[in-house]
Amino acid sequence: MNTQVKLTLFGILLGILGNVIGFVIYGLIFSAVNKVDFSMFYNTVFLKMESFRSEIITGSMLINVVLFYFLMKSKQDALNNGVIINILLSVIAIIYYFS
Repeated sequence: MNTQVKLTLFGILLGILGNVIGFVIYGLIFSAVNKVDFSMFYNTVFLKMESFRSEIITGSMLINVVLFYFLMKSKQDALNNGVIINILLSVIAIIYYFS
């Protein structure tokens, strides 16, 4: 496989990791503010309340926006392509759950 393709695939994995880390941070902040545990946030707010799902995905995606900025500044274009793909897929999920 080409080096560019490998770096793009690694960028996609990096974006997925960014979404997961963003989700955990969002959930921990939500749990601390509302004085509930993380499992309640995940099971009740994320899984059962569809009206909040697009908001949670948006908050989770903010890590990827920061990651995109730093990769752009360091001229890591192939990695950045993978992060952009992940951001676009997240936007599609947000539109799906918002409508």
